[in-house]
Amino acid sequence: MLGTTADGESSGPGFGGWPAWLGPWLGKLRLHAIEPRERLGRPPMIAKRRRWFSPLLIGPGNLCLRLLGSGVRVLPGAEWQARERTLHRALHGIELETGPRGWLLLPRWPGMVLADHARSRLNPAPARLRGLGAASRALRDLHRVELPHADGGCERLSHGDATLRNVLFDPGTEEARWFDFDTAHAPGLAPAWRHGDDLRALVYSAVESFADVAVADLLRTVRDAYADPAPWEQLRDRLARGALYRSPLHLAQACLPDGRRRELESLLLQGASRRGSLMGDG
Repeated sequence: MLGTTADGESSGPGFGGWPAWLGPWLGKLRLHAIEPRERLGRPPMIAKRRRWFSPLLIGPGNLCLRLLGSGVRVLPGAEWQARERTLHRALHGIELETGPRGWLLLPRWPGMVLADHARSRLNPAPARLRGLGAASRALRDLHRVELPHADGGCERLSHGDATLRNVLFDPGTEEARWFDFDTAHAPGLAPAWRHGDDLRALVYSAVESFADVAVADLLRTVRDAYADPAPWEQLRDRLARGALYRSPLHLAQACLPDGRRRELESLLLQGASRRGSLMGDG
């Protein structure tokens, strides 16, 4: 059986034999049912619960994630709802309610999913990139939150699946909010590794969704908003060891054209994006 090193990487051989379609298929799989809810005198809500088949997939899926040394797992139903409550309390100061038949009631924040905003050509690239900058700042702020442990210690937060599909952006206020906390990093991983893994998901999914924007401009936008060096160094070290974009999990989070992926990885290894004007790259 394969193990993982202290920083979450697989200590055994790679799993290069996975079929190419598996990652994109997993990226389209939806474990939750979601419904809008309106109640008299209350703000609009989103009701969310696991689909009936979710428990059948989560156990085997987590086994595969562990064998791949991914450093994350999908939380079973009760753990997922408990984490949603904890993080909404820590990030937004609100208490979530549970409705009949296991529905978890979540606030319906204004804005749109950033992945959809990124793909829209109704606004020019600089306007859409403000959403990526806002998401990067919101992720940085999330990473600075500390949650107390029962043993008296504290743990810095991480998201676990920080793609553009899991963050809302409100163009009116230019505010971003992260959501969908059902995937969590494995206990015991260092904060820099977990935060670097969140940056990986953010940057790779940005290169996928902002298909009309130069890779260097995307990377610079994230770097300008998220300047803490340790997660970037961790991400660069993993890439140098060949530990990125090799598993169905990474392909599920972002499926990039080979050329843009290679350009991104070259820039990450250099440690800085090339300089240039956003308008000049159009």
